[in-house]
Amino acid sequence: MGCDAFDSYEYYRSLDLESLLAIEQQQRGDVDLLVQIGLRYIKRQDLRQASTYLHRALRLDPSDAWTHIYIGHLWYRIGRYDQAAESFQTAIDLMPDEACPYWCLGDVRQAQGDWQQAEALYRQAVSIAPENRTAQERLERYLRKQQTRDDFQR
Repeated sequence: MGCDAFDSYEYYRSLDLESLLAIEQQQRGDVDLLVQIGLRYIKRQDLRQASTYLHRALRLDPSDAWTHIYIGHLWYRIGRYDQAAESFQTAIDLMPDEACPYWCLGDVRQAQGDWQQAEALYRQAVSIAPENRTAQERLERYLRKQQTRDDFQR
């Protein structure tokens, strides 16, 4: 991300939804802007509008791994696990050295009952980013759930 792109990203992050929508009327086709609008709609629990803006951003830049992650979260929140998995896998393919899409896909696999795959993905996230608190927490939470499942089955 170039300096100008970083500056616009940070600027957009500082604005509220109404301000972003006003800018969007003048600057159609700005991926960072569309993503930030989508994220604001997620915060408002308006997943339909969030999906609209995030998919618009993705059409403009299909190689934006973070947009795939945000869309994956939308799918996950509404229980569309296959679509969520596809989005997170695409993010992994686009940025294999980033831990986040691995733990996100781990969450999907856990929700689908694929415990072995979930554990492998959580461990991969920790392997990629051993100091990342979220990666550590996801693996630890998974292991506690797994222990509880094993204790219950005995």
